[in-house]
Amino acid sequence: LFITIISCFLALVILWLVMPLYNQLLGYELAVNWNSWQPYALLLGIIVCVGGLSGCYPAFYLSGFSPVASIKGKLNLGKGGVLFRQSLVVVQFTISVLLMIGTIIIMYQMRYVRQKDLGYNKEQSMLVRLDNADIYQNRTLFKQALENEPGIASVSLMSGEPGGFFDGYYFDVEGQHEKWNARTEYTDFQYVKTLGLKIVAGRDFSVQYPTDSADAVLINQTAAAKLGWTDQEAIGKWIRNTSNDSLKRRIVGVIQDFSFLSLKENMMPLVITPGSDHRLAIIRLKGGDIHRTVSAIKKDYALAAPAYPFEYSFLDQQFDDMYSKDIKQQTILSIFSGLAILIACLGLFGLATYTTTQRIKEIGVRKVLGSSVRALVVLISKDLLKPVIIATLLALPIGYLVMNKWLHNFAYHTPLHWWFFALAVLVTFGIALVTVSIKALKAATQSPVTSLQSE
Repeated sequence: LFITIISCFLALVILWLVMPLYNQLLGYELAVNWNSWQPYALLLGIIVCVGGLSGCYPAFYLSGFSPVASIKGKLNLGKGGVLFRQSLVVVQFTISVLLMIGTIIIMYQMRYVRQKDLGYNKEQSMLVRLDNADIYQNRTLFKQALENEPGIASVSLMSGEPGGFFDGYYFDVEGQHEKWNARTEYTDFQYVKTLGLKIVAGRDFSVQYPTDSADAVLINQTAAAKLGWTDQEAIGKWIRNTSNDSLKRRIVGVIQDFSFLSLKENMMPLVITPGSDHRLAIIRLKGGDIHRTVSAIKKDYALAAPAYPFEYSFLDQQFDDMYSKDIKQQTILSIFSGLAILIACLGLFGLATYTTTQRIKEIGVRKVLGSSVRALVVLISKDLLKPVIIATLLALPIGYLVMNKWLHNFAYHTPLHWWFFALAVLVTFGIALVTVSIKALKAATQSPVTSLQSE
């Protein structure tokens, strides 16, 4: 109980120190209400339960010994206590290996997401939302002013940015008897150029075709495939938005699929239509003096919407925000994985201390008979590492099932390579081996005279 009280006190000190960092990691505030009785009741319960249970086990175990046998040194400890201690180590290392597997796989999935070719250019692309009446009404003038800035490559007004919200509508389609559902994007003629999309069949919207704003659309490759067309066959076919458009619009181009939704979602059909439902502007910046260009954009925004503050973000920042929850999950899991391994190693070190103490005379006899330090370290380590091996065998299938399910939250994910599990096992086993070897080496190098001397 006394040790548990000290531990609780130290835990509260550590909690006070790390809470600001943990809140920063989470992105929101966690706080403990010390004015209520619940935290104190929880602490008291922990002290009583942990201290009581920890103390009761050896108390009941020792009270069952025969005093005469104890004094004569003929105490038979049996195998029950050994099995219990080893079981605790197995549980600790099973959790450690599981957390290590999870950390490695989440880390590589986030790396995979960052490195995947999304099909559009998110670098140096500024996002400005048209979220007030002034900027919305003056959006065309705002765009024209931006296009005259030397540091800007192109500007496009649109209804949804990649990774953002895209409306879904039903369409009548040439040759199709049933209505067809697709995501939609309302934009201007600079959409393909600004995002760096690739036309795989047909052409882009163009001012050379004055009727494009009234009767043209672009679709992605998935949309063409869902409708049963090849990319080239889709050109010239008509579709009509049954909710927002009375006109039949001709498909003038098919764009290569790009990740306009999160990578957690499968690729979906997309229809890109010239329209006035503009909710944001994406501004593609040239290289050079970015700060000067941003200042120029701010000035143009102030002319278009003088009563509102200029707010912006970048498309790559938007991309990172989309997966911020998973990145935080990776960081938190890494922290708790390290803590779990530390606690498991403490348990293993305790088991190693107990085992070497019980076998101290055996070790002394072996040394007298000629056993080398290396042979003794191997002998002791072999027995102590058995719980770690059992824990690893338990953790591997559980880790595979859990992480395979987690990866299926992503439509696009890294495969479950065998070396993910091998690395987790290697790291955990290596740490356990070092922990055991420290104690085993100390016991093996001890003088046989000390080991064999009479009590």
